[in-house]
Amino acid sequence: MLQPFSSEAFAVAVLACAGACSLSPRDAGVDVTSADAQGATDADALLSADVATDAPPAVSFRRCTQATRDPEGGFCDVTARWDVHVVRSAGSTPRDGWIVGALCAADFDGDGHVDIVATDNQYGSPTLLLRLGERFVDATTSWGLADVRRTSACAAFDVEGDGDTDLAIASSIGDTIQLFRNEGTRFAEAPALGGTNVRTENTVLYVTDLDRDGRLDIVAGYLARSPRCTTPFGTGCPGGLATFRQADAWRFEPVASEATPRRAQALRMFDWDDDGIDELLVAADFGMLDGGNQVLRAIVDPAGTPLALRDATAGTGFDQQFFGMGIAAIDADGDGRDEVLVTNFGRDVLLRRDASGSTDVAAALGAQLYGFSIPGAAPRYRSFDPMHVWEGPMGTFQRTWLREGAPEFPTTKWVPVVFDFDDDGIEDVFIPSGQVGLDLLFPEPRDQPATLLRGTGTSSGFTDVTGSLGLAQRADARNAVAADFDGDGDVDIAVLHSARLSGTSALRMLRNDASRGHSLTITAHGRGAASDGIGARVEVRVGGRTLHRRIDGNLSIGGTGPHEIHVGLGAATAVDEVVVRFPSGAVVRRSNVPAGRTTIDE
Repeated sequence: MLQPFSSEAFAVAVLACAGACSLSPRDAGVDVTSADAQGATDADALLSADVATDAPPAVSFRRCTQATRDPEGGFCDVTARWDVHVVRSAGSTPRDGWIVGALCAADFDGDGHVDIVATDNQYGSPTLLLRLGERFVDATTSWGLADVRRTSACAAFDVEGDGDTDLAIASSIGDTIQLFRNEGTRFAEAPALGGTNVRTENTVLYVTDLDRDGRLDIVAGYLARSPRCTTPFGTGCPGGLATFRQADAWRFEPVASEATPRRAQALRMFDWDDDGIDELLVAADFGMLDGGNQVLRAIVDPAGTPLALRDATAGTGFDQQFFGMGIAAIDADGDGRDEVLVTNFGRDVLLRRDASGSTDVAAALGAQLYGFSIPGAAPRYRSFDPMHVWEGPMGTFQRTWLREGAPEFPTTKWVPVVFDFDDDGIEDVFIPSGQVGLDLLFPEPRDQPATLLRGTGTSSGFTDVTGSLGLAQRADARNAVAADFDGDGDVDIAVLHSARLSGTSALRMLRNDASRGHSLTITAHGRGAASDGIGARVEVRVGGRTLHRRIDGNLSIGGTGPHEIHVGLGAATAVDEVVVRFPSGAVVRRSNVPAGRTTIDE
């Protein structure tokens, strides 16, 4: 039986694992209110303990009954049909079963089909799956990734502008980001980037042109994982950003930051002040303790260097203080101006920018997404202060962001994936959920339901269509990516489960059979090293509407999707005009573009 442990050991164990791994004891296993009187238990023993979940086991998604579009519609599981296998590494303790990783979806072999990389932050190598006909083939060994270990975030992008998609992978235990040059049939190691902080976990690698020089730069958000995390309320748990400017092809230089470091969980480039230049939004994992989310502005002198990041948060209202998990920009109310969705442990926020900074409209627009109920279960929450439940900073957090005495378990929502699943020209959002990793404090079930919100394009905001489209099953998942994996013109979903699933793939491929409209997928090629078109703004005029999109591809947590935009057209078979505004200032227009795929060169 588990024994109580001291408040000092409690603090070390909690903060060493916060947000990324699972502390296993639950209410029945540890008496934290009498911890000091009962003596100490080694933190390693605590972390290796095995307990039962409060929730029933995760249920399999509905399997596709046929190879082509299923008349039942919705989303269905084609993992087995597409021969997808991502096997998690075997560990020695139950804690090793909760493996987090990232997803990078891109055409690595240049055959026109979307491939995928799934990382593994424990002992296994990343898995490279290449699309070949109607199935995916494991090419991890042949492409030179089999000896890469303990990987967290990844990013797929064309580093030098030669047309091939290269790869960056961050180590979950080292202080480097390893770059891999795509040689057409395999990856070759390129010079690594150092200085991301020793013994850290990189939660995200974000690719963008910060200094607007035409070359892509890398921003790494990281959280520390070390015994230095000695107190739950103060210092000792470093985190922040490690930023690298690409000075020349494959040569990256570190960039200074003038902003106070936060434990950066998620990133998003977004033009907050509508001046045509994007700021960097940072979601802080421990915002209640660290000071909240940030808006950072890249400062470039007239000569283009040096580059620095400066805090521009004041007055924006973005400095929300909670467990920020993911960020997305989406026009939730159809007014042509994007709101900012920040997913969270507890309730989410949806920020509408206004004269006073911003206003949370999540409840009004159906995006608050608090939690879910399990019949007969009684959720209970604990404070970080084991001697004074509901007091201190975490007590304030619980009263503010959870519901005291609520009959629901809070979900922990992770990367919000914005895409148009039904091809009606209005963006929707899919949000995977899973355990936050702090069982002692917040004993929510590990397996939680994902959410699919259908955008209405009106002041009504979103409609929850999760259940009606076959996605209501519970799972422990943090990362997902949307892409047209089968090349049929609509966008599918790949979901990476954190928990190891016995006898099944940790990566679930969900085919989209819900679309009933036409679509246009646009790839924009910039000049030189800017071949991915990242940062380009696109206007699509169709049927009297003007749809605004931004080519990015970065997920706010973990990985990347294809650097392109997918625009639903509804019943239209062509668009009146496409306008692409490249980061260089060049503007390219195309008229009468038919549905399907098109490439626009600068």
